[in-house]
Amino acid sequence: MEKFKCCFCGEILEPSESGMWGHIQMSHPEEFEYLQDLSTPDMVQECYLPADAKYGRKVCLVTPAFACEMIAHLKKYGEINQNGDRMSCYFPIAMGRGERHHERVVVALVEEANGIPKESAGYSLHVINDVDGADCQVFTTGHLDEGELSLLLNEILDKLANGYL
Repeated sequence: MEKFKCCFCGEILEPSESGMWGHIQMSHPEEFEYLQDLSTPDMVQECYLPADAKYGRKVCLVTPAFACEMIAHLKKYGEINQNGDRMSCYFPIAMGRGERHHERVVVALVEEANGIPKESAGYSLHVINDVDGADCQVFTTGHLDEGELSLLLNEILDKLANGYL
């Protein structure tokens, strides 16, 4: 059974409605005043993370379909990077919550195709998480395929929304 971590104090709890509401009411009364009218799923989304999450939840600013926009931008405005591949500018894809609402997670699209066979070419997403100050990460596709890039972006957005990235 999945356990949850309180976003306010880090305490690990079993997933029970009464236990989770009780923890917020007793341990965080100021937050409880603000949250008491929420539904249980909305309260869990606001107050808890999966116990193994490394970071806080982010608010996603785009959908996986944004991959198509990044490809179009890359083809029209992409600049050649030091490896000879086309690279887009950085796009904001998520933002922090609460006190970190002004911080962003940004991503650039790289078309990795220079000097390699077409069947080996693919896309890379270079992700910078300024919300948590985490190390940059690179995620890649196996092909220059719009659908594959959309699926990869969907995975990244899911990880951001659940505190894994």
